[in-house]
Amino acid sequence: MRILITGGTGLIGKAFISFILPEAEAIFVVSRKKRANQKKIFYFLWDGKQIPKEIPAVDWVINLAGEPILTKHWSKRQKQRLWDSRIWATEACVRFIERHPPQMFFSASAVGYYGTNPPIPKTEESPCGKDFLAQLASAWERKAKESPVEPTLLRFGIVLSENAIPFKQPYYSFKYLYPTYLKPGTQIMPWIAMEDVLRAMKFLWDHKVSGAINVVTPEPITHHEYASILAKLLRKPAPVGIPQWFMRLFFGERATILTKGVAVLPKRLTSLGFTFHHQSIVTLLRMLIQRIERKSERTTNEDSVMLFG
Repeated sequence: MRILITGGTGLIGKAFISFILPEAEAIFVVSRKKRANQKKIFYFLWDGKQIPKEIPAVDWVINLAGEPILTKHWSKRQKQRLWDSRIWATEACVRFIERHPPQMFFSASAVGYYGTNPPIPKTEESPCGKDFLAQLASAWERKAKESPVEPTLLRFGIVLSENAIPFKQPYYSFKYLYPTYLKPGTQIMPWIAMEDVLRAMKFLWDHKVSGAINVVTPEPITHHEYASILAKLLRKPAPVGIPQWFMRLFFGERATILTKGVAVLPKRLTSLGFTFHHQSIVTLLRMLIQRIERKSERTTNEDSVMLFG
């Protein structure tokens, strides 16, 4: 198969390319930075608004592009960047698809579509929320639906891998400082392991599934549970709660994402027969800890070789 990916240098994009490469004939990746081509992977510079005309017709278009949500203060200008980066990239994919219709069009969205609601489980049929991220996700999806090929809308939850910030940041903080959780602690975390994200995307391709898909595990947890399990696995004391006012002081409106949550269930994935390899957060976190510590050991050993020969 021939694949076009926007956002292919991000967390999910890079992981998916490595995952699907053995089965791919060619993967075309658009990037804002010049990169060297690799075996079966071809990089093209782009401005985030138009797919380069040099890219030929493909079987599968995957749109993962978008300015990171949490890295910068949500000024009026930054909110516009978050909006424009998603809408422009999706518009570019739609225009490409009009010229070269693929078999499938996958476009990223997020569980933020449902807003920050009480812990009443949301499925793909649940209505859109009313806050900024919900409206952003809704506009993102509406733009994808302009495609002549019906899109598969991937409503990603919190993706966990050894390289993902939701795992990496607390891992180092807990290991070298002190375990904490964000109050009230009851906010729901709709999570999923990276491996299951990649497998789910391939499953949806194989079964030619379109429409909205909640890409989350069937076992959501609270933030306090997540922090407590990670602290226990690292043999650290029970986590201390960080007040909401403190989060609002430093993160402003972004604190809403961290201090409020939404329970989301993968109703369609489950009904289609997809099986999750990682439904236990304890088992997953233990595996991620082992991976990140092995990587750290390799880096230390390599540094020692460089120093002492």
